Amino acid sequence: MNTTSARIDTLISRAQHDQRCAHPETHNDYKAMVRRCKAGKLVNPYPGLFSDAMYWRSLDATEQILHIVRSLAKLHPTWVFAGPTAAAIHGLEHQWSIQDRIYIADAHQGNDLDPGKPVNRIYMAEIPVTVVNGIRAVTMERTVLDCARLLTFPHALAVSDSAFRRIALGERGWRSDASARIRAFAGRIRGMTQGLRNADAVQAVEQVLRYTDPASENGGESFMRGAILEERYMPPQLQRQFASAARPNNGYRADYTWTTADGRIIVGEFDGMGKYVDPAMAGRASIQEIVNRQNAREQDLLAAGAHLVFRLTFDDALHRTQLVTKLDTAGVPRNGEALDAVGDLRKLRLRHSERRWGHGYTQAA
Repeated sequence: MNTTSARIDTLISRAQHDQRCAHPETHNDYKAMVRRCKAGKLVNPYPGLFSDAMYWRSLDATEQILHIVRSLAKLHPTWVFAGPTAAAIHGLEHQWSIQDRIYIADAHQGNDLDPGKPVNRIYMAEIPVTVVNGIRAVTMERTVLDCARLLTFPHALAVSDSAFRRIALGERGWRSDASARIRAFAGRIRGMTQGLRNADAVQAVEQVLRYTDPASENGGESFMRGAILEERYMPPQLQRQFASAARPNNGYRADYTWTTADGRIIVGEFDGMGKYVDPAMAGRASIQEIVNRQNAREQDLLAAGAHLVFRLTFDDALHRTQLVTKLDTAGVPRNGEALDAVGDLRKLRLRHSERRWGHGYTQAA
């Protein structure tokens, strides 16, 4: 084994140990790494950064973006990461597909938002910096604000729900001062909108804040709720408690509940595909066992006072015709208020292929 090959092996091994990508130290290193990429042994996920191909494929999209971020933080120690990149750094729940590029804060230039560029810059006159696991990023408040401007409403709602839930929860559940903490957190975000140049951007942030609900337990449920709201249905009550004779100590908490004008209670249950395909989520149960448990849960909810229970999948949020059909068939009440696709950056709405969809959600720690 020659010196260059041995050095590359060492660079890759050290990088993998540090959960980052490798950066070639010399031009010869770079050429050798490119050759290994052509042979399928390495991947080049970002200009100048490399990783073992098998190792890279074992990572989900958020882990991949964090590997890139750790490398860039080492190469560019003054960078402050922002937007969806900061959402990953903070460990907020989000859909993998928003991690298609790196976002950094920039106090000197205007916005530079181009899906074709590996690094996009978000202008902010004053950059609120925090350090998360050794990485410089904008604060969680600024992260929520910029995601509201950059992303589609369902994507942004997932990030915001997750951030507010973290603010409200302590180690043993909801904090006694959760309401005050939530109001203060929202107030700080609204204070930051004063620095935005476009009134539509302020409206985009306000819209996300208005519908944020920290009771949402995961990003998939938040994304689905965002799709429901975009289709002009009434906001559901989240995690409503239903008593159950079968579960006298716990009962059931329904994902979405609507009460109609005539008093009917409609329950929507969200099925993340992970429970069918992820052994960790399935708890070794077979698909048939999972379906049987779902059917028993539905019967208990009906016995506890629900008039109708229907199921929603992530696929419904992606294909709105089938979503609307399910909601209308169930009798979910409509909301006459439309959600506007506003914001100075939202014209750059993400257009990702569906290859990363399904159960591709990052769970908050």
